[in-house]
Amino acid sequence: MITVHSDEKNGSVNGLKAANLRSIMCSLLCGGPQTKLDLLLSTGLSASTVSDLTNRLVQGKIVDDCGSEQSSGGRRPVIYHIRPAAGYMAGFALGEGRIDAVAADLMGTPVCACRFPLEKRAALDVLCAAVDWALAAAPGPVMAIGVGVRGLSRWETGVVLEDHGCNWRNVPLKEVLERRYGVPACVDHRVNARAVAEAYLGAAKNMRDFVCQYRDAPEKAALVSNGMLIRGHRGGAGKYHGKAEHLLALLDAETLVTDRQDLAFSRMIPARRTGPDFAPDCAVMAEIHWFDLLYDYLREGAK
Repeated sequence: MITVHSDEKNGSVNGLKAANLRSIMCSLLCGGPQTKLDLLLSTGLSASTVSDLTNRLVQGKIVDDCGSEQSSGGRRPVIYHIRPAAGYMAGFALGEGRIDAVAADLMGTPVCACRFPLEKRAALDVLCAAVDWALAAAPGPVMAIGVGVRGLSRWETGVVLEDHGCNWRNVPLKEVLERRYGVPACVDHRVNARAVAEAYLGAAKNMRDFVCQYRDAPEKAALVSNGMLIRGHRGGAGKYHGKAEHLLALLDAETLVTDRQDLAFSRMIPARRTGPDFAPDCAVMAEIHWFDLLYDYLREGAK
């Protein structure tokens, strides 16, 4: 299970609980419905921690039970699963001349999608229009926003957004979106977003070392090593023009996840997340980011 974002405060009790809660949610997203014993085994957490945090998730209506397992005697263990409609994630991918937008439930299933042509409008204006659409079109509250871009430097150094007479200069896109919409946001290269989605819902489940390459971004490679998404010094995906075999050998990676048919060697497996629309992957990326903030969200809801 890979690490994408982590806002936890090392050494703090709440930071540890937040990290443990994230582990449980990631396990449920990746592995599907599980009992508390299953979660104990998949996360390595103690029985008391799993029980306490699972109960918090049930009370917060993020997780629900979906029946119970057969038992040879005694009480039947309850099976828990993420409630798909407990909230929604908005994903946006900047492509060639367009922005793809999607709202997805908590199991990563898109519930509505739309494409916004850029034409002669500024990309940021179109993106804000797409976010407005997603917030209105989602069947329930949007909990986080994920944006996949083709290059990070422009969006990292700051953008200009004129809103109600305010001119925000040199403000990173993440901060612009969070100020404007009041929900957590994350911005990453779209190939990194797809690698995250492959790791949790696609072909790279349970892999800790792999490389992703796709036909729609052939010059880019998303790298995961020892469960960590590796980024360049500017935070983006790596630009790679060599042979995939050499890249795998360099990282000692398990496999290449790809939809490219021009590559063929033993450690290549077909991708499950394919095609030019990266927006659903950006929604999954937003959800993993939201998991980091879920403990505080549940605490606030309890007040």
